[in-house]
Amino acid sequence: MSEDEKTSNSGVQISNIQNSQVTTGPILNQVTAGRDVVLGDKQEIHYHYYGSQAEPVEAKARQEFEPEMVFIPTGQFVMGSDEGELPERPQHEVVLNAYFISKYPITNRRYLEYVSATGAPVPAAGWRLVADGMEPPLEKLDHPVVGINWDEARNYCNWLCRETERHYRLPTEAEWEKAARGGAEAFPYPWGKDFDPTFCNISGGTTPVGLFSPQGDSPYGCADMAGNVWEWTGTCWGNNYSSPTYRYPYKIDQRENPAAQLPHREYRLIRGGSYLDDPAWLRSSARNREAADERSPVIGFRVVIEIAPS
Repeated sequence: MSEDEKTSNSGVQISNIQNSQVTTGPILNQVTAGRDVVLGDKQEIHYHYYGSQAEPVEAKARQEFEPEMVFIPTGQFVMGSDEGELPERPQHEVVLNAYFISKYPITNRRYLEYVSATGAPVPAAGWRLVADGMEPPLEKLDHPVVGINWDEARNYCNWLCRETERHYRLPTEAEWEKAARGGAEAFPYPWGKDFDPTFCNISGGTTPVGLFSPQGDSPYGCADMAGNVWEWTGTCWGNNYSSPTYRYPYKIDQRENPAAQLPHREYRLIRGGSYLDDPAWLRSSARNREAADERSPVIGFRVVIEIAPS
């Protein structure tokens, strides 16, 4: 057993909104980057967390501009696939602490609230010039926002942090995959073993989030985790497009370093497939990558709220 610990004097707030009970506390000086537990010769389990919670204090009420969130409990899930592409192997077990993840990809409506509040640049795809400035078409307000690069997705998370005092960020690829697959079965698709084109969007451009709910939802109730748009994660692929620097089994290492820069810059993992992709890319274990500065009409994102372990 090994433990890698780092210290930080961060003043970021962590929140727990389980069962509508909101508590908030600052991260203490001790911040644990990760803990690996090896059982036997092959089983490798990883705990992922960033801080510990202080005495609870009164938190801000949920704001109208915050995305709808789904609670993912502490526990084990099966990550990767022994039948998939080489970067998905080997299949292995991972344990994650509890977190919240947005039920849907961030929509044009939600991103417009951020742009209006901050003056941030508008997305590079899908928005048009109207009398009051750049806005998405009214008929696409509830479609996933696209044309957002990795930094812009993180800037949106940082804005949510400032406005809510909850620790929003992009999901790690492990958090994304657990939310898509559930904790009990290692099915290829969020809804089960077999691909069904009526359960997801794989043609004709983006569609409103939740259009394929509940039949296409994950076991935890997350929507649009297969098809519609690819989604940024916080995880590094590496600087070689053809071969990942950060391989499986999944570990807490520099793959989760948000400051990693190898101009411009390490490829970041994207997950979920898009309306342009065949079913193989829509599998929950499929790993794809894109340059952090890419603004693609098929890439969006969703967010998590980090929870300190109890």
